[in-house]
Amino acid sequence: IAGDVDMGNWPEQTHRVASVVQLPRMREIFWADRTFSLVGESTFDGTFHLFKGGHELAGTFASTQAGLNTLRFDELGGALQWTSDRFVVSDTTAGFYGGRLDLRYDMSNLGKPTPGRASFETDYRGVELTQLTEALEFEGLRLAGQAAGRNVLNWELGNFADKNGEGALTVSPPA
Repeated sequence: IAGDVDMGNWPEQTHRVASVVQLPRMREIFWADRTFSLVGESTFDGTFHLFKGGHELAGTFASTQAGLNTLRFDELGGALQWTSDRFVVSDTTAGFYGGRLDLRYDMSNLGKPTPGRASFETDYRGVELTQLTEALEFEGLRLAGQAAGRNVLNWELGNFADKNGEGALTVSPPA
């Protein structure tokens, strides 16, 4: 971290950040009450700006391999922006079981009297179903072929059980 603090306009400050993030530790800090697991490490390069009335953390991240539970994401990379009222992960791509995956996550209306909202969008193509079903450890089931599709989930923060969304899946049989 290297930065500038404007003492005459406190708390105005901007810091350039370059770090290596241990994903399991981030899960422990931000989602201590959840049971999912993260594996791997990621780099983060960006800026943190603190000013009267708010903050902004923005930058890019990259990981050679990251994991969520049994799922693995190769060459994961994207951008994030965190302000007082929004957290967005965008432009995120990864290799995913022989194919490609694009992700977007958005939490908005943070810190407001009305509940915040979240959305999670995925687009995928060329996913090898045999590799994916092995990773998901579906007992007695191994699919074959390639999958492509899109999924969107929306929910009120703190109320994931009432999520709604839509999706489409296309499966091409093996040659």
